[in-house]
Parts: sequence; C-alpha cells; structure tokens
Amino acid sequence: MSERPQPPEDLIDAYLDELLSDADRKAFELELDRRQDLRSAVDHQQAIDAALKRLVSPPSEEQLNLIAERADEAGRRRISPGRGWRVAARRLAVAAALAGGTFGAWQIWDFVRPGARSTSPYLQQPWRSFEAVYRDKIADGFQPAWICKNDKEFADSFLAVHRQRLLLRELPQGTKALGLAYCHSITPRTSYLLAQAGGERLIVFVDRIERDSQQLAPAGLHLFRRQIGKLVLYELSPLDEAALLDWFYDPDADGDFISTDKIEEVG
Repeated sequence: MSERPQPPEDLIDAYLDELLSDADRKAFELELDRRQDLRSAVDHQQAIDAALKRLVSPPSEEQLNLIAERADEAGRRRISPGRGWRVAARRLAVAAALAGGTFGAWQIWDFVRPGARSTSPYLQQPWRSFEAVYRDKIADGFQPAWICKNDKEFADSFLAVHRQRLLLRELPQGTKALGLAYCHSITPRTSYLLAQAGGERLIVFVDRIERDSQQLAPAGLHLFRRQIGKLVLYELSPLDEAALLDWFYDPDADGDFISTDKIEEVG
C-alpha cells in the first residue's frame, strides 16, 4: 500500500493562520486525528512559528517590499504581504540575509531552510528526564533561552507550540518567573519555565496532555502535576509544596482549574 501524500505546505499554513473555511478546517482536523505524519508536520510548523516570533516582529508592507526589492537582485521574488505571516517571515529571513540583514535573520533561515527538519538543534535534542534538565540548568547558571517582554508574548509562546495559551497571575512576593526554554522530556517540544520561590530554584514543564506519560519524582526533589485545558504542567523543585502551578491559567477559558497533585518521591 502506498503512503498518503503529504499535504501542501500552503494548506498547513492556511490552517495555522485560521484562513480555512469551516468545512475545510473540520476536514483538515479529521485528517489530523487520523494521520501521525500530518500531526508531526503541523507540530514542526508550530515550532518554526515559535522561533520566528521570538526572533523577529511581523514587518510592515513597506519593509517587506524594500527588502524584497534588494533581494530581487539575487533572483528572489517579491514578498506578498497578503500571504500568511509564516510564509512572509520565511521569505523575509532569506531576503534579509541576502540584503545584509541581522543575525536574527540568519538564525531564522538556519531553522527553516531546506533540510532543517532533520538538522535543527531544536529537533535533535536528546531525551532528558525532568531531573536531568533541572540539574543541567542549575549547572549552567539557571539561565533561560529567552525572556518574554509582556503577557501577550508569554501566552503566544505556548499557543504557537501547544495550541493553547497560558498566563501567570500576579505572583506573590518572593516568587519570580525568570524565562522560558524548550527541552525533549515529555515530547521533543516540551516547554519549561525557570522560576524562583522561597529562595529555591524551580522548573515548570508544559506539554500537551495527550502526550503525557507517567512521571516520577526524583530523590531529593518534589514533583507536582496540574492539568489546564489540554495542557499538562509539572513543577519540579526542592520545595514541599507547589509554588507556581496554581498561578497558571488559560486566559481563553473559564472554570478550567484542576487541583494540583503531588507525585510521591521514588524510593
């Protein structure tokens, strides 16, 4: 039996840009439920979107045309601002690089260039347990990969990768969110938030609930679990009680609270 053909890239872009009709969107989502290859392609595109949003802001039509005109000298076609943001951003990355663009543009092109699916460091991270990620971050100074400028950027970081927004309510004194990063723990696209509370450092891991599996609390640390909508959150720290989980919420939903559970330490 021959394999089903991969859907056109433009169809995935249109779905993620919410440009499909209701009928086409429902048909596409039925295919998502049936096809792991299509789900993987959509997940990969969402990872690209997250990288694009972190590295550049959507350019204006004037900026797009100016860069595209310079790139035309090297044989590149004009960027059409009417297309979806991810399509324009990918072309912008190439055009900006050709026109002497910023380091950020080179970073984007390295992520979305042909063959990046198999070579991107983001997709090639080895699996690590929660404990290994925690110990590694302690060893490297507990530095995040990026710091969100505002609540919208924070919420959109989760939306781009996990298809659901998350926000933090105002944290109590002595508790501070430090920044975000990715790891390969629940899946290769697990997000995590570095934070401090009660003088201790902690990490909150986030991923889709359907990808979750049994997690164990490592010796010497405490692990807590909470579900918010379609997302599962795990908090790992030396503290006896969860410090951040109850402060997360989905700004697009009401009544989504599910109590936080503590996972007993192994051994």
